[in-house]
Amino acid sequence: MKKFIFSFAILSLFFATNTVKASSPADFLADAYSVTITVDHLESAFNALTALDGLIFTSDINIQRGFANMTLIVDTANFNRVYSQLTTTIGEVTSVNTNSRNLFMQVSDRQSELQTFTNEQNQLLSLLMTTDDLDDFLTLENRLTTVIMNIEELQTTLGRLNFEMNTTVLNISITEENATEPLTLWQRFLSSMSNATTVLQLLIIGLVYISVPAFLIILITLTIIVLSKQKKKPAKAIE
Repeated sequence: MKKFIFSFAILSLFFATNTVKASSPADFLADAYSVTITVDHLESAFNALTALDGLIFTSDINIQRGFANMTLIVDTANFNRVYSQLTTTIGEVTSVNTNSRNLFMQVSDRQSELQTFTNEQNQLLSLLMTTDDLDDFLTLENRLTTVIMNIEELQTTLGRLNFEMNTTVLNISITEENATEPLTLWQRFLSSMSNATTVLQLLIIGLVYISVPAFLIILITLTIIVLSKQKKKPAKAIE
């Protein structure tokens, strides 16, 4: 039993309280920027985006349509420098939208819950050290397992919130200035009809040229038949 108690005591050391370091209300903000940029050359601009100091979360480029987008996660400490590079060297900025989320309440609640579970964990460990009853020991052990799982989940949540507060998300959309707009459904229909008409015209012309000899033969045959019928008609009786 003492070995089990010792193992739980060692295990609990791996779940130290994960506190979020913040000294002012601004530190609890999670910022996101949406930037639209018009560029002269899409591929060059896209390559310049990949060279910016940040973590590329998602990216997509469509050269045919002249459009690309990228989601960049930037360390807040480097944001001003990266944003300056983005807005001055990539292309012409056409729109900027910002969105800030205040995470103070979430952080405060999760830290309070974490402290409560940490205190309970310490109490359970103390009880496990002193109990001699097997049933009590198993009950305490099950509860301690649940508490440790809750602590781990809260630490993960606080770690994510801390990451969001210390990074800025840049959603970047770039459009090539002289990119050809894709054809609409109606435009594609008209184009196909135009192509079909051209093909039909060529087909008719080809048939005419190929069938000239056959047409002459048919015309001569019909002429002979008509003339022969006229010769066979009886003359009308004179009254």
